[in-house]
Amino acid sequence: MAADVNKTKERPLVVIIGQTASGKSDLAIRIARKHNGEIICADSRTIYKGMDIGTAKPSFSDRRSVKHHLLDVIEPDKAFSASDFKTQAIEALNDIYSKGKLPIVAGGTGLYINSLVYDFDFGRAPDVKYRDELQKMSLELLQKKVRDFGFTGEQIDLKNKRRLIRALENKGIVRTKKNLSKNTLLLGIRVDEEELKIRIKTRNEKMIKEGLEKEVRNLVNEYGWNVPGLNAIAYKEWKKYFSNEQNIDEVKENMFKDNWQYARRQKIWFKRDPNIHWLTSVESLIRQVDQFLIQY
Repeated sequence: MAADVNKTKERPLVVIIGQTASGKSDLAIRIARKHNGEIICADSRTIYKGMDIGTAKPSFSDRRSVKHHLLDVIEPDKAFSASDFKTQAIEALNDIYSKGKLPIVAGGTGLYINSLVYDFDFGRAPDVKYRDELQKMSLELLQKKVRDFGFTGEQIDLKNKRRLIRALENKGIVRTKKNLSKNTLLLGIRVDEEELKIRIKTRNEKMIKEGLEKEVRNLVNEYGWNVPGLNAIAYKEWKKYFSNEQNIDEVKENMFKDNWQYARRQKIWFKRDPNIHWLTSVESLIRQVDQFLIQY
């Protein structure tokens, strides 16, 4: 049975939005611990099993203390659309509400978040055959098809094959947004650009120390490079390193560059939404949640 978004209308929903490395996951965990909540992850990379270090998934300790939904949903060789996310996220919402807990959506994948909070109508079920055809196309052909459909480089990463496929698959979205429900609080955590750059570089170094190279190598040995998951940032940058075409410093530089470009695209996406309350102080964000929940 399909999940019903109407079941969630009169119960509080907190959404934490931010660019990559902005600290939204840690903030969501703090709020969940304070308000007896569970987290729904709105991230197009943490859905993949076995991709733990490079996606900066919450630690197992954090996951034991606060339940996280929509982590480790599919294998790296499978595709996952915004429609898939919406369906599973609503199921998670209903599960959390049934336990009398607070759902907290946290992530940086804008289409995932909007599909849920603005109740997008995707019009039709994903066409598996069409998805398979798209996966066999070259990057150049996918770029042409996406441009022909009207997408620009500001809206989508034209070098990311997985995102191009998803954009073409999701062309049935009714993009007229429904009004944001009064029970939903959209909070954005804003970080200074120079500080964000430092955080991205620091996180990349941490990933490498924790064994990112081994994680990527194991995944490539099992799935090969031509799968959706391994086109993600922190994974795709290792391909030339493994073929001895680049050194580790070049891998680090490419990881930073790709993460920074992604952060800029996130900023452009979220800037369009006037309903997001942007704050720079974590404590201010937590106070906003406290005040919002008084009415429930």
